[in-house]
Amino acid sequence: MKSNLKIAGFIFLLCFLFQNSYSQQNTNGWYWINGKPQCNTLNWVKIIDAKNYYAVGESGTFMKSSDAGDTWLINTQAGVSDPSFDSHGTMRLYSAWFFNANTGIVTGQSVLNDGGKIKRTTDGGNTFTTIGLGIPPSTTFMPPRITDIYFINSTTGYICGDSIVKAFKTTDGGLSWTLFPNLPSLPSTYNCIYAKDANNIFLGVATDGYPNQRRIVRTTNAGVTWKIDTLPGATIVDVKDIEFRDANTGYVVGNSIANNPSYFAYTVNGGASWTEAIFPNKQHGLYDLEIIGPNVYALGASYTYYHYTTNLGVTWDSVNYNDATNPDQPYQGLVYSFDINGNDAIVVGLNGKINVSNDAGSSWRNKNYSVGNNLYGFSTIYALPGTGRVWAGSNGGGFILYSTNNGTTWTQQQTSAANSFYDINMLNPSTGYAAGGSFFSGTGYCYKTTTSGANWSSLPITYPNAQVNAIDFVNVNTGWLTGISGVLSKTTNGGLTWTTQTTTPAYTLNFFSH
Repeated sequence: MKSNLKIAGFIFLLCFLFQNSYSQQNTNGWYWINGKPQCNTLNWVKIIDAKNYYAVGESGTFMKSSDAGDTWLINTQAGVSDPSFDSHGTMRLYSAWFFNANTGIVTGQSVLNDGGKIKRTTDGGNTFTTIGLGIPPSTTFMPPRITDIYFINSTTGYICGDSIVKAFKTTDGGLSWTLFPNLPSLPSTYNCIYAKDANNIFLGVATDGYPNQRRIVRTTNAGVTWKIDTLPGATIVDVKDIEFRDANTGYVVGNSIANNPSYFAYTVNGGASWTEAIFPNKQHGLYDLEIIGPNVYALGASYTYYHYTTNLGVTWDSVNYNDATNPDQPYQGLVYSFDINGNDAIVVGLNGKINVSNDAGSSWRNKNYSVGNNLYGFSTIYALPGTGRVWAGSNGGGFILYSTNNGTTWTQQQTSAANSFYDINMLNPSTGYAAGGSFFSGTGYCYKTTTSGANWSSLPITYPNAQVNAIDFVNVNTGWLTGISGVLSKTTNGGLTWTTQTTTPAYTLNFFSH
């Protein structure tokens, strides 16, 4: 019978057998073995100083580098505890604020009617304590979502979020929070918050499916009264970030639902009025702003450039942050946050993408190791005991990853399959079987290898139109496959022919692996 590690569902591969420059230990004791250092999407990043870089993202992920982005410590327990299915995981993080290398706050998703929570660390992200906001129970059946945080000094700061959270203020460094009074009654999320000082505070409004076009909410008297401003333009815009160079000159970026989604505008009178400027790459929305010296940098969601202007968007230059030397990195996709500090720069985004420069953007190093480029998850994994050999079946793309060193490095084995693999069963280092298919396209298949997976041959199974969910062999010749609609077949000649079997009473539902 097979002896393997089988994790059903959509997984990324984890192990605890190694350590190298791409993969460091998660504080919960596991390692990522493909998609190193980890594959959760990153939503925020900050260069604290020349050595310490921090990032946060999905599934409560907090990442810390103490060597300028080369290696990372991962803590996936930084978010609010997720009660779903007794998972012991934590909820996604959207943003953070660090006062120094040790003390900081992370913000993100809370749980329905938990009053809203943020997390605070005083040991550089090794551990986090919970701070409650005291939000009353909601009648919308939506959990609180804290999207952004901003401090004007070591004690006074602000957070914003969805229509349940709205916006809060702290005057004790984030230990306690008070809801802003008199906020406009908008059904939308506040994506971002910025404060020039204790009186002048700006909130960027999301559309959330409502016609709140290009809106900023601001106060000039510390929140006693608020004004809703509509930015110039002709499309609906999610306002993603607001930054000011000085008391008068400020910038805003956003993401439009139009065909040309990039949005950039500026003010020269403290936010009383705004002017839209044309961004050079209009194909993708803008998510992040940085003001460094005379330059205003804007990060687009996709492609390989961020852009900067010195003249209010009249002209633009660009920085190419791509690292073409690493073929094993996340697919060229969405990025959500960046930071620049002197000659150091970092860009992060989808599937844990991390690109780092230490020479003012002249050259870049991608810090991921993702054979298969994170285009797909993996639905099955098989480790042959005592050999160091591991096979993993992709959840799409028809390929299998193979390692001879317990997952430290991988090679990709392409098959002729069009879809996913849901089970792998190796009988010895050379001979084994892999099966899968797609319910939606009505396909099922089983493949065999006698070369450790260097070559996979399709077998003529009895029901090629039904997805195969599981296979099991007692030796190299005799085995069974099961799948959709009660499919159950047996072979005694290594898969050359198959015999349909039935149960008593007849079972017509779906079989799955144990």
